[in-house]
Amino acid sequence: MDDLKENLGFDSEEEKAKKAAEKAAEQAKEAAEKAAEEAKDRAEEAAKEAKEAAQAKAKAEEARHKADEALAKATPTAPKTAPAPDYTKSADPVPTQVHTAPAPDYTKSVPAPSVDAAPAQEAVAAAPKADKPKAAPKPQVEREQYRTYTVKSGDTLSEIGERFGVSYRKIAKLNNVEDPDLIYPGQKFKIPND
Repeated sequence: MDDLKENLGFDSEEEKAKKAAEKAAEQAKEAAEKAAEEAKDRAEEAAKEAKEAAQAKAKAEEARHKADEALAKATPTAPKTAPAPDYTKSADPVPTQVHTAPAPDYTKSVPAPSVDAAPAQEAVAAAPKADKPKAAPKPQVEREQYRTYTVKSGDTLSEIGERFGVSYRKIAKLNNVEDPDLIYPGQKFKIPND
């Protein structure tokens, strides 16, 4: 009868359990293989994305470096010149001893012509008198005519002019500024008092 059951497709409980276990094991094996393959694909994809991200980061870093270099080349730097004079200090004192040329001696004049004595007297009268030597005029101290202003970050020449009630063009001309739009923090400007 077992042969008949077997031929007709009837299985015993044991056989059914055994076949079910085999089928389950086969399905589990297939699922494990499929999961392993999917995990491998995901790992490869993640590695590929990580590599692309590293390349993108390197390109971004290179681009930033090039941008920094371009900015450094494009940013104007202040010309290296001597520091601006400080007009807040008083001028050097006038020397106490004045050096002048000796006065000419008009007593030794050219003899008058013997024909007429009157022109000789006119020549003596026309000769300039020896004046006392005058002291050199004292130079006017610039702080009486000018104020000084030190440029701060964000200042413009026109704002400085408005602040002191003076045209920015006068300030630029007085300080030999060729480009009024290009001033630097720390520069000292003379500001006219008018």
